[in-house]
Amino acid sequence: MANYRIPVLEDFSWQPPVKDKDLNEAPGAPSKGDRYIVADAVPSGDDWFGHENDIAWYDGSDWHFDTPVEGHHCWVLDEDTLYHYTGAEWNADDISGLEASVISIDTRVSNVESSVGSIDTNLTATDSSLDSVNTVVGGNVTDISTNASTNVVQDAGISTNVDDISTNAAGISTNVAAIDNAESSLGSIDTHVDSCDSSIVSIDTRATNIESSVGSINTALDGKLSGTYVSEYGAIEITL
Repeated sequence: MANYRIPVLEDFSWQPPVKDKDLNEAPGAPSKGDRYIVADAVPSGDDWFGHENDIAWYDGSDWHFDTPVEGHHCWVLDEDTLYHYTGAEWNADDISGLEASVISIDTRVSNVESSVGSIDTNLTATDSSLDSVNTVVGGNVTDISTNASTNVVQDAGISTNVDDISTNAAGISTNVAAIDNAESSLGSIDTHVDSCDSSIVSIDTRATNIESSVGSINTALDGKLSGTYVSEYGAIEITL
């Protein structure tokens, strides 16, 4: 069979409430569970005699008593007041300062709640601002992406133009080389022309000499010369 340890009420500093603390003799018709703080000057012969300041409680047939120690607290129902035992007497607790502190705490809690409300409002405004920032940033990112794509297309066009310029430059270089070759050919032609001019001058000189010789021949014929005529081109025999 199990054993259970049951604490004794007088071992606890906080006691169950009592109905009254000003009676100096036991009530005539108590109910089971009634509790009282015994007042001073209990008459002899009374059930409470000799138990001043004790807590009396009724079990339905007999009175029992718990002797308080310093620091015990008990609520007195007919006064709605908390009492504590000093070691010599029961005194009401002065809770006015505690009530003032509670009021101050309530005020501070209200201020904290108000501040929290302001923080929530600021957070809501901040969230709204962040949404606006996100919208602007998103729009800018879209614009940047669009511009970047456009620039890439333009870069491709520029690259094509550069390629065309390079091709044209290569063609120009080829043409310049051809011009250089043409100029070389022209130089050769000029040389040949100069040679031809020189040959023509020589031919003209020879033709002049031939004409002079022919004139001499004609002169000789006119004089009916006979015999042999010698010129720079050799002997010419004439017979009349």
